[in-house]
Amino acid sequence: MMAWLIGDSDDVNMERTSSYHGSPIHIVTATTHRKSPAFQSLSRLGTATLKQLAEEMEQRLDENNTLHIRLDLDSCLNGDIRLADESSRATVKGQTKIEVYPGQSLHEECRILLLKAATSGTHDGN
Repeated sequence: MMAWLIGDSDDVNMERTSSYHGSPIHIVTATTHRKSPAFQSLSRLGTATLKQLAEEMEQRLDENNTLHIRLDLDSCLNGDIRLADESSRATVKGQTKIEVYPGQSLHEECRILLLKAATSGTHDGN
């Protein structure tokens, strides 16, 4: 699932560690710093999820111009990409840095990025 979302299995790493309480856990991370694959990964979230992100943008942006995303893991594993809610026990955490230059509005640039991703055609019609 992570390889599909990030677009390249070489960008996925798995680490075995222990949780706070000592039980073994696996941490899977997928990272890209290249603009095109990052955009394609964002577009794979699907139209409905991207629209919801645009609606919740104010709560999801931080002071470092980063948009924070949490997906419901169980839904993702079933092929249904959707944002996690308070009842989601397992989540996939994601973030994307919004490129903003002097004189540009962070919120407007984020809105434009999400709209472009929603209309790019990379997603599965979600």
